Amino acid sequence: SGVAMLGVQLVAIVFLALMKVVVMEAFVNNPTFHLQDIEIVTAGPLSRSEISSVSGLKLGESLFMVSLRAVHDRLEALPEVRKATVTRRFPGMVVIEVQQRTPVAWLECPDKAIAARVSGYGCLLDEEGIVLPSAKHAAADQKLPVISVEKLPRVAPGERVESPVALAALELLRLHGNSPLHEKHRLTGVDATRAHALVAKFDSGVSATLPADGDPAAELVRLQ
Repeated sequence: SGVAMLGVQLVAIVFLALMKVVVMEAFVNNPTFHLQDIEIVTAGPLSRSEISSVSGLKLGESLFMVSLRAVHDRLEALPEVRKATVTRRFPGMVVIEVQQRTPVAWLECPDKAIAARVSGYGCLLDEEGIVLPSAKHAAADQKLPVISVEKLPRVAPGERVESPVALAALELLRLHGNSPLHEKHRLTGVDATRAHALVAKFDSGVSATLPADGDPAAELVRLQ
């Protein structure tokens, strides 16, 4: 009957409410499962304290209420972060693993008033051409090669540089780093301001002009 059905529904509602209270007290409100430690595994200019701050995690909050996806997304929004992994470790720990992007070259573009090796105003590039802010660059980054381009449509930290010649110059740097020529002559810069040409500059003072649309690997073999 309708009365019997209503009674069953009321019992079910009460039961679910009681179960919610039990779960809240046994797990969510249980201090054993509150966040007691944040372990951060990383290497790079971003410090562990900066990563912890950006994560938004607060000691003492319930581990069950932590949104791992939200923490992950906040971290990967940083230009310096290539990949972030966030996991829970019961009873009270969150582990954050952050793979930071490694700069391989400075970007120089007079048209955008971008100068190389200027902390806070310059731009660094990783091997994929992702633009990195230079405010936190390490002392060793001062020795990175400089890629010079004449113009850029736009430059945005965390995004790939919109310049085919800059990307071609990065590929030249990568190939040089894997070639025997790297042991003899350090590449200090690539001038990509000329039309259809890349000018490789070496620490010996020697320069070599390579076709921008050619085979950079073959050209490096020729220079050895």
